Amino acid sequence: AGTPVVASNNGALKEIIDDNKNGLLVEPGDHQAIADAIEEIIRDPELRRRLAEAGFERVAEKFTVEEMNRNIVTAYRQALSGK
Repeated sequence: AGTPVVASNNGALKEIIDDNKNGLLVEPGDHQAIADAIEEIIRDPELRRRLAEAGFERVAEKFTVEEMNRNIVTAYRQALSGK
């Protein structure tokens, strides 16, 4: 959507977001770090633009409809094969 992301550094999010490249990661539960990261994005238009563009590019490259369909088919095949 062209919006910079601030997310917790856990689960799949840390696999999708490269900190300070296509989003900002903060430690889970650190409310002050989340607030600080959001304020940083608000105050710095160049950072905001750079993160938003890189995030959009990452999604366009890695999360296409075709890729998501392949992942779903793979998951069903594994489930049906008992793996």
